Amino acid sequence: MKRARQLARTEAHLLEIIADAQDARYGSGDLTPWELPIVVACRRVLADTIAQFPMVAMTNGQPRDPQPAIVVRPDPSEPAWLTKARIVDNLTRAGHAWLMPTGWAADGWPNALRVIDGDRGAPSFDIDGRIIDVSIGGERFGIGPDRGEVIWMPYQVPRSGSVGDPPCKDC
Repeated sequence: MKRARQLARTEAHLLEIIADAQDARYGSGDLTPWELPIVVACRRVLADTIAQFPMVAMTNGQPRDPQPAIVVRPDPSEPAWLTKARIVDNLTRAGHAWLMPTGWAADGWPNALRVIDGDRGAPSFDIDGRIIDVSIGGERFGIGPDRGEVIWMPYQVPRSGSVGDPPCKDC
């Protein structure tokens, strides 16, 4: 009788281990939607694909000649594909990115920028929910393309007071 009870407990324990293994294999476990392998793979495909496309500045429906430096190589410290991939990664993960102008052309428009990860900035909003500035690394920046400002690039803004939602927000 004692042997039968011990065998039954062992069998129950084995079934519990099998059920846990199946849950871990077929369920998401403790993963966030962004950590699911299929989501990671899709984000990678998007970023890698978009990074391969050239950016082309247009004037009156025609490509500009020569192309502005910000289009050819947005961040001079990294390859253009990496800058584009980082922007896509931020849009699909944080729902927004910050673009910090780092150089300006003679006409006053930015000709170089640096991508700041979306989660590194803490925006402030006015009473109506419009973004007015952002704190990055303890320093405040206005919103815009000028010196002392950053460009806010959201994926989608479903309501006022939102810095931008990623595509997987509702998962």
